[in-house]
Formats: sequence, C-alpha cells, structure tokens
Amino acid sequence: MPLKYAYLIVIISLFFSSCKKESTKQQPQSNLDIYVVGASTTKNYVNVATYWKNGVGHLLADSLGHSLAYAVCASGNDVYIAGYTSAGAVYWKNSIMTVLSPNASATSICTDGNDIYFGGYVIQNYNSYPAYWKDGTLNMVSTTTQGAVNSIVVSGGTLYLGGYVTSSTTAQKAVYWINGVQQDLTSGGFPARVNGIDVDGGNVYATGVWESGSGTDVATDWRDKTHTALSDTTVEANASAIKVIGGDIYVTGYFNTQGAAVYWRNGYMNTLSTNYFEATGIAVNGTDLYISGFKFTPGEPAILAGATACFWKNGTLIQLPPGDDGSAMAYGIAVVPK
Repeated sequence: MPLKYAYLIVIISLFFSSCKKESTKQQPQSNLDIYVVGASTTKNYVNVATYWKNGVGHLLADSLGHSLAYAVCASGNDVYIAGYTSAGAVYWKNSIMTVLSPNASATSICTDGNDIYFGGYVIQNYNSYPAYWKDGTLNMVSTTTQGAVNSIVVSGGTLYLGGYVTSSTTAQKAVYWINGVQQDLTSGGFPARVNGIDVDGGNVYATGVWESGSGTDVATDWRDKTHTALSDTTVEANASAIKVIGGDIYVTGYFNTQGAAVYWRNGYMNTLSTNYFEATGIAVNGTDLYISGFKFTPGEPAILAGATACFWKNGTLIQLPPGDDGSAMAYGIAVVPK
C-alpha cells in the first residue's frame, strides 16, 4: 500500500497482548459499550457510514451517496462520530447528523470539557486545505498551503493537530500544528504524513509514514520532532494511530506486503493477525487494549473487495457483521462505560 496511493485514514482513538486467538463472537461486556465506526457496502457498491455497538451494526446514512465514519469518542452520555457524506464534513451526535461544512471531510475528533473538536480538510478548487471545527465553527489552518488534518487532541488548553502539507516545490511533508503554528517533521524530500498525535507529560508524540528513497513506506513515530523508524526499508509498513499511557507508547498499523495487523509498544512490534489485515484505531480501558481494523483483499479497493471489519480485544480477533455485499471496514473505536 504505497504512500502515494494511500487515502486519509484517521482516526482518532492501545495496551496489552499479542495473542492470536480468534473469535467471531464478541465477548460479554457487563459494564462497557464498545463502539466501532467505519463503513459497510450495499449491493450497488455504495459505502455507507456505519457504527457497531457491542457488535451490532447500525447505518448512519442512506445509500444515495458514499459516506464514511472515521472516528468516535464519548463525552458524558453523548457519543460523537466524525466523517463525511455527500453533504460534506459531518458529525453524528447520538446518531443524529449535523453538517459541519460542504465540500469537506471530518477525519478525527476529540473533546475538551464541554467543547467538541473535529479535524479534517476543506476542498477548494479541487485542492484540500487543512481545517478544524470547534463546536461546529470552521477554522482554516491554512488557506494557501494544501494539506489535511488527520488527528486532533487538546491537552492543557492547547490544541494539537497532526497531518500533512504539500506544495508544488516539495513532496508531502509530515507536520503537526500547536495552536495553529506549523511544526515540520520532514523536509519534503520524500512523501510523508502524520496519521496520529497524542500528548503526555508536555511531550508531543506523532505517528505516521514516510516513503523511503527506495519507494518503500516506513512506519514512523516522532517524540518532540525526534524521529524513530518502526520498520525498515525492506518491507511495506504503516502507522495509523498512537496512544501514550503512563509513559508507554502504543502505535497501531500494518507490516509487510502480506498485510499483518500489528501494534508497537515502545518500538517493539506485536502481531495481531496475519494474511492481509490492518489495524487502525485505538481505545484503552484499564489494562484492556481495543484496536479496530479490517481484513482486505490485496490489490483491490478494500471496501469493494470483500473486506471484513473487525476489532481486537487484548489480541483476540472479533469480526463484525458486513454490509449487503459482504464488505465492511473499521477505522475507529471507543470504549464507553455504561
């Protein structure tokens, strides 16, 4: 999955095991609701934004146009989901849709007190520009530099955005913004992007991918701009999301051309499932680690080729029901106390 062909995946939302136990039934949860978001496909190959609550699928939009849910979070008794429909960037609050902006997409989500933030991009003249929304109000990160916000977090009243920028003179650069001020992580010599961002103890952690000089995608994380490669240039890899807990750094993604869903803990890789899987979002409850993802068919657009949405709890694979044509993908996950 070369970087130049990759689409925005955000996500937004890690902890414990590398077991390979598999199950098609969700384990009973007495005090938690597990939300997974993504898309399922109709018989006419229309992608429809979907969320699964405790393994049961629910459509968020109609099948008149493509839609997708990228990220999910909870605030109090409310569950928020970010994504897009034919109307543009949208969010759903308890399944009720609100349009943020036309010709746009909401890729990520976070809350801070009573405020709700969405990261994403706005399309103008066929080009995307990085943007975020606070309580529904659009804020352009840049109106002159093309790019996108793939991840968003607020810590200590400071807003952090992760994503990329591009120009006619450089390749796509991995960047993050602190209260709107751009911080470059790569020089633009080779394509790169930030897929996830987190803050812990005043340190900024980002993860993503950069394309090596040989053309191989390398999974990467950064701590306060210091780069660490999670894979080498001999195999394809990608890092999708990051979570820092008690000083431990957790990153999800995939590794090698056979598509192994993996996560890294402090740089050490743990395999979740092999044979064309990818891990996407992260959620943690106590010592339990929840990771969303999907199984895909190589060489095909995953949502149109029998992809299977799933998540892992502490390494145990749990498959989710597909759409009408048997396909679905999962991009984000949240665990909510009942």
